[in-house]
Amino acid sequence: MQFLITSALIASVIAAPGDGCQATSGASISIIYPTKGAVVAAGTPLTVTWDVIGGDSTYNAIPLTLVVADATNPGNIRPLSGGTIASNVTISAGKVTGTVPASVPAGNYTVEAQFRDSVGGKQLVCFSPVFSVTPAAVATVVTKAATTSSGFKIISGLTAALVGLLAF
Repeated sequence: MQFLITSALIASVIAAPGDGCQATSGASISIIYPTKGAVVAAGTPLTVTWDVIGGDSTYNAIPLTLVVADATNPGNIRPLSGGTIASNVTISAGKVTGTVPASVPAGNYTVEAQFRDSVGGKQLVCFSPVFSVTPAAVATVVTKAATTSSGFKIISGLTAALVGLLAF
C-alpha cells in the first residue's frame, strides 16, 4: 500500500516526456516545442515553447529553469550537467530561445522544465516530447585555386612567403 501511495505522489510531481505538469492550484504547463521527433544540432539555438493552462498571476510569475535532459531511458531521465538552456524565465513568457550546448552528444533528449509550486512549495519537473540532437557542425574552410601570371596554381589564403617561394 505504501508503494502505491509513494508512486502516486511521485507521478503527481514528475510528468513523463510530452506530458503537462500540474501544480497544486490546478494550473499547468505543457511543453509543445520541441515536438516529438524534432532534430536539433548541438551548438545551435533552440526555441522552447509551452502552453499555460489555468494560470493565475501568481502562477504565471513563477520562474522556470529549462535544461536539456538525457531521454535514452524514459524511466530514468537525467538533466545534463551544463545543459541549461535558460533560467529565471517566467511561466507567462510561453517561450524562450536558448542554445543547445555544443558539448551535447548525439542522441535522444527532452527539455526538462523545473519550477517550484507557488501553493504547495513542491519542486515540479515537466518534460517536452523526446527530440534528437545531432553533433555540432564542424566549420568548413573553402579554398579556391588561382593561377599566377607565371602559370603556377596557388591556393588563396596562403601566406605571402609561400607564394613568393612558388614564383621561383
